[in-house]
Amino acid sequence: MQKINVNLYGGKGLFGGREKPLEAEEIYCSCPEKCSYYQNGHCLLCRTMFGPNRCQFGGTKRIEGYTSRARKYWEFRDKYQKDPVYSKLNYPSAVVASIGDVLYIRTGYVEVRKRREDDDVWRRDVNGYMIKDAVFGNGELFIPKEDVTNELLYAIFKTTPHSLMGEKIDRWAKERVPEILNGLRRYAPDIHERFLAEYPEYDVAMNYTGKKAYIDSLKPGTEFKHDGKMWLYDGEYVESKDEIDVGIGSPWAFQGGSKTRVRFKVTPEMQFKVEDNSIIDDDVRFA
Repeated sequence: MQKINVNLYGGKGLFGGREKPLEAEEIYCSCPEKCSYYQNGHCLLCRTMFGPNRCQFGGTKRIEGYTSRARKYWEFRDKYQKDPVYSKLNYPSAVVASIGDVLYIRTGYVEVRKRREDDDVWRRDVNGYMIKDAVFGNGELFIPKEDVTNELLYAIFKTTPHSLMGEKIDRWAKERVPEILNGLRRYAPDIHERFLAEYPEYDVAMNYTGKKAYIDSLKPGTEFKHDGKMWLYDGEYVESKDEIDVGIGSPWAFQGGSKTRVRFKVTPEMQFKVEDNSIIDDDVRFA
């Protein structure tokens, strides 16, 4: 397997408390060149607050380090921070990925899995797959592309998931289903086209409003709104379209000269919240 990422965890907390020893976590993958997540700077195995952290094509290795009181602390930290793949990948927000001949679908509120021998015979399946609520919202599916039929997709999309309290989860049909369909359009276009040919009622434009996107993935010349102000991205910098009051950041602030147009060099980490769907194309990456 190929090492594709390493991160450090632990150390001193932001709000004090007991210091934890540094811990390095290396991520390994058997087929990064075939994974659409990896190609976009993401990986399912990157550690998150809530998880899940699982991928059938890779694994992790954790190496216990030291606290800052130990002699080897700095040596341990520098070793991993200088690694060429240090902090290279992030956990993906996209809910669909193509990994060779397999599709990954983050179904969220719906659990979909292959039927097992110990399943009750009276339980209905669709083309060999069982579908039910994922009460904790952590449903995910690795499925061979050849198994993704129109019948199975329709059964998944028509499911009405419920919360632990028995309430209908409206976000499934309004948000997650369109996200999955959009992911299929991008990473499994043949499957997407075949499904819409039979079920044209699902051919609805994706709504990106409220999602966070990376500025450097926009087309040069794109104007977008952020923090109540309009900005122009030229491919390298963002510049405010109107004057902004920078306050005492101006050397002439006390002479009334505190308003100016602002220009920032864009970094790979800079994001904005989408308010206009028309500026989004297939090259835009989401946080």
